Order: sequence, then structure tokens, then C-alpha cells
Amino acid sequence: MMIGLFFFQQCSGIVVVIVFAAQIATRAGVSADPLLVAVFVGVARIVTTFFMGAIFEKWGRRPAGIVSATGMTVCMLILAANGWWPAIGQHVPLLPVVAIVLHIIFSTMGLLTLPFFMISEVFPQRVRGSANGFTLCIGLLFSFSVVKLYPTMETLIGTANSFAFFGAISLLGVAFIYFIVPETKGRTLLEIENYFRTGRKVSNAEVARRQSQIAMEEAAGIYRSDLELNEVFLKLSKVDDELGKTVNGKE
Repeated sequence: MMIGLFFFQQCSGIVVVIVFAAQIATRAGVSADPLLVAVFVGVARIVTTFFMGAIFEKWGRRPAGIVSATGMTVCMLILAANGWWPAIGQHVPLLPVVAIVLHIIFSTMGLLTLPFFMISEVFPQRVRGSANGFTLCIGLLFSFSVVKLYPTMETLIGTANSFAFFGAISLLGVAFIYFIVPETKGRTLLEIENYFRTGRKVSNAEVARRQSQIAMEEAAGIYRSDLELNEVFLKLSKVDDELGKTVNGKE
């Protein structure tokens, strides 16, 4: 799942827009200084990053990722349309600049930062170090490959078609996040591991109910140590396993 997230992160054109912002602006016929466009891209990344923690905590991981990938799809298709029909850029000269900057804002809101945010949440403790290292290695190989292959890709199929390709990858990323990526907001590591074992999703209401119950019991002094708390989570996990088997048996 995490390698898939990194694939869609890198192959949706995020790094291409960051690295080749000036060249993209020039080919799009932007009258402004192309280097100024690159500066706008950097500023947009910095400003959006300030709000990422709050966005993920308020929206959750999945909604932020879906909104991000959807916005990136639209921005890439706008850039592609501007290349297919140059008259659009003539009527709206700043459209390519707006699309580039919005693409960076949408990507930073989710798909650019989400894999790095979730990588510390989904792996079991016993393999977290090696799994993080391996996944990041694959992700950076994706990044290297995309940056190196983009000039060749642009030569072979053209700038507009390259943007359309990145837009299609972003759209597939929406489906990947919706169907594959679980929500980890408000969930303990044991609940996340239980999801991957059983495939059973836990609602936010159920998570809130469990956290409230455990918090009240902890305040009442029922648990004498963190070990007892962990045992409670393990019992809840086993209950989920039993419910999952019951549901599957009935099906």
C-alpha cells in the first residue's frame, strides 16, 4: 500500500512540476518571468505545508488524499488543454501559472505529504525501521526515474500529452486512496494492524467510543500500568477478529 502511495505521488507529476516549473511555464507561453513562476511554486509549497498537520487531523488522511489527487487531476488536465488548444492561453494568459501553483497547493495538501505522514503509522513496530527504509528507497527511485525520463517523455509524446498522462495517473490515485488506503486518524497501532489482518474497517464513531471508554477507565484508576492498557487494546483487537469471523461465516 505504501509503495503504491509513493508510486502515485511521484508519477502524478509533482516532482516534474517542482523541478521543471520554469521550463513548463515557458512552453505554456507564459509572458511572466519563468523564474518568477518557480518562486511562486516554492512559496506555495512553504505556505501550504504550515497547515498540513491541521488539515490531516481535521479532515483525516483519506479525505485529504482524495481532495488532493482530484485537484491535481484537474490542474494537469487544464495544462494539457492549454497545450492542445493554445487559444485558451491567449484568452486567459495567466491560466498556466494558476494551474501550476494550484497543482502544487493541492499536491502539498495531500499526495505529496501523505505518504511521509502515514509511513510512521501503518507499519508494525517490529518491522517499522526496515519497512520504512525499504519503502522510502523505492519511493525515491520512483522520483529519480520520473525526473530523468520526463525530458525524453516530453520529446516523444509532447508536453500537453505528458500533462494528460500525469492527470490520468492522479485520477487513478484517487481510486487507489478510496479503495485501498485505510483511515488512520484516531486509530491505535493495534487497530490499524487489525484492519490489515481482517480487512474490517472501524468507524470513527466506534473509535471515539473506545477512546472515551478507555479514558474514563484510566481516569478512574482501573489500569495500574501501560501494560494493562495494551492488554485492553489486544482484547478489543481479538473481539474484532471474532466479529470478522462471525460475519464471514454468515456470508
